[in-house]
Amino acid sequence: MICSRLLKPSIDNDSLWNDLRLKRVAIFLELSKKIRKGKKLKIIDIGGSPYFWRNMGITQYNHLIIDCFNIKEFNSNFENISCFVGDATDLKNVRDKEYDIAFSNSVIEHVGSFAEQKKMASEVRRVAKNYFVQTPNFWFPIEPHARLPFAQFLPLFLKTLLMLLILRKSIHNFGMVRSAVDNVRLLTRTKLEILFPDGIIIEERFCGIVKSFMIHNI
Repeated sequence: MICSRLLKPSIDNDSLWNDLRLKRVAIFLELSKKIRKGKKLKIIDIGGSPYFWRNMGITQYNHLIIDCFNIKEFNSNFENISCFVGDATDLKNVRDKEYDIAFSNSVIEHVGSFAEQKKMASEVRRVAKNYFVQTPNFWFPIEPHARLPFAQFLPLFLKTLLMLLILRKSIHNFGMVRSAVDNVRLLTRTKLEILFPDGIIIEERFCGIVKSFMIHNI
């Protein structure tokens, strides 16, 4: 039962990945109480979408004003959520400390090289007074995108072939899938500490193994 739920797509509400997201957001909400003090909190969700907050049951939380910045264009049907197009590594239209909290869930591992990850981390710390960032642990035995054991340790060519099979794409899509796979760089605890030297790390565990990290300065 547990294994079948672990292998389900992360967007599936019955997956263990979704259970972990719900617990993660509960931690975020509890931390946010420290700075709320009866006021509305302005949150920038870097790389997120309104669907994430809908699935987390946050769309009725009128004390949270959420602006989602994503390279993809989204529309919101929720009063407390707005959507903008933006690059996580260069939020040029956002002022310094414009937001109370910068939130990001499973995004920083997708922006490319460690140099690009540094750019995103810098923007996270620039645009908000506080931050809460989550990212999968490189050493967790199940690679979160392929949902296969130890896939992160395979050469790029083999990882690409695996993703072609999982996505049921033809070999003609090899270049496109290879580019997407090459853009995923899972982080270790040490690298995360380099990116956010003032952050406090919370370990998210599954079966006693650290599945991902949450790092914050709230």
